[in-house]
Amino acid sequence: MTRLRWMTLAILPALGIGCTVGQPAGDGRTLKLREESIGAAYRLYLPHGYRPGGPPHPLVVTFHGMKPFDTAGAQIREWQDEADRYGYVVLAPSLSVSSFGHELPLSSVSGSLQADEQATLAVMDEVFRTTNVDPGAVLVTSWSYGGYVAHYMFNRHPDRFSCLAVKQSNFNADLLIDASVPAYAHKPIAIFYTENDFRRNRFESQQAAQWYARRGFDVTLARFVGRGHERTPGPAAAFFARTCGAAAKSPPWELAFLQVVDPLTVNDLDGKVRSSAPGGLHINGSDRTAQSAAAQPPSSGHVAPRLTGVPPTSSAPGATRESSDARTRMTPGAVPVRTQNAPAPEPAPAPTEPRTEREVVSISVTPAIAVAPLKATFRAFVPQAFRQGCAYRWTLADREISQQVSGSLTLNVPGEYVLRLIVVDAAGRRHEAVRPLTVLERLDERKEGGRR
Repeated sequence: MTRLRWMTLAILPALGIGCTVGQPAGDGRTLKLREESIGAAYRLYLPHGYRPGGPPHPLVVTFHGMKPFDTAGAQIREWQDEADRYGYVVLAPSLSVSSFGHELPLSSVSGSLQADEQATLAVMDEVFRTTNVDPGAVLVTSWSYGGYVAHYMFNRHPDRFSCLAVKQSNFNADLLIDASVPAYAHKPIAIFYTENDFRRNRFESQQAAQWYARRGFDVTLARFVGRGHERTPGPAAAFFARTCGAAAKSPPWELAFLQVVDPLTVNDLDGKVRSSAPGGLHINGSDRTAQSAAAQPPSSGHVAPRLTGVPPTSSAPGATRESSDARTRMTPGAVPVRTQNAPAPEPAPAPTEPRTEREVVSISVTPAIAVAPLKATFRAFVPQAFRQGCAYRWTLADREISQQVSGSLTLNVPGEYVLRLIVVDAAGRRHEAVRPLTVLERLDERKEGGRR
């Protein structure tokens, strides 16, 4: 009994690190409610400027961590400032599975998890009936232990959510089923965690990214330097804004204080997380922050801030960084230089209108928003059916920057940019995709220290 008491006393301060809600309070309304049919408890936040008769608001569904260290109410407080910034309605169900004393890791679909599943669906139905929200713009997110529920809900009910962005969250593939993957493999995934997070959370975040990437999802994975098991809703909020088209009404201040570890390729990460245990995660190489190139101990682990969705049966070609002196220049209107060992397509007669197909290829960029200088990697995601023999042309501000499937860039000047990709396949068909980039001005940490 004495030993158990001392173990509990040792664990409580560690878990309590993330309990405090350090984000500013919002100016909207917080409601403490119970769903009518089964009496499920939940909290709801209506952002400043919410109008029942106005345009529908995007909905954030957030799952709290282990009680009493995190609760539905704490999740609402954490998200208030971001909700006001982007106009999000925030829903936080009160969970039974995320309670102190439940198993860690969560290894099976327990009765508590199934009860929370039904309660969440009932609560969402009620919110859709009573609140001015957009059913087509729903983020599922979480913190800590709530990650088990977030991944499970997205996997079992992909029609209910438009994207996932979890923070310092847990994950277990044993809770998920592959049969539902085709229903949502096209939906964006973001996994955020921190350098000094709990070992299990770091390891399971990497496991989550690998699980999604191997099944063809477009995955954003980022680890933030110098942070612990603390609340960081800013990156998830900005990620959702990119997905649903929400405009920020005020600067995303939290992003200005977050630095992302430099990326590795998918191949650098692949295989090493799969064979490592939480107690001994060793991935070769050295970490670098945007401010320092000092090497870090290899036991700290590495992540790729972006893992482009890669079908499990093959790897995307050209997964190497490009140097500026290796680029081949193009003249406007020319067919891009081919990057594959494949015969060039026969030139086709110029059609009356350009044969341009959109939304067939896509772009992944990490990070797409950051404090200056933005150092990003980019990659084209091309369907397997016509990937062989494709030619690529990347432009930024109408200037060609690459003819490879992937590359890197640095933007030093704050502002908004548009990265454009043109892909010509072996049949001569032209496909386009664009991706906005945002470079933020660095804030004076001495002046903004109270908002960290």
